[in-house]
Amino acid sequence: MEQELIKSHMEFLKEESILLKEESKLLNKLQNIGENDIDGYVNEIEMKVNKKLGMYVKLKNMIEEFKKHLNEEEEMHTKINFNPSSL
Repeated sequence: MEQELIKSHMEFLKEESILLKEESKLLNKLQNIGENDIDGYVNEIEMKVNKKLGMYVKLKNMIEEFKKHLNEEEEMHTKINFNPSSL
């Protein structure tokens, strides 16, 4: 589970880097062409923002699931190491 989270995070960063480069190109294009294509710019940036939001939600869910798994392991470890005579 840990390796899956790490792998997903690395893939996330690669995809985010690609999207950032695309957004920079889009912004440069808009600045060079002018506001004539503002509709195309808005549509493109909206798609990229939506994609990023989906990526963040997926990563956040994976983090939450991993934390849940860690807590469950900790609880099991605590139960196994519980010594009633120490009370």
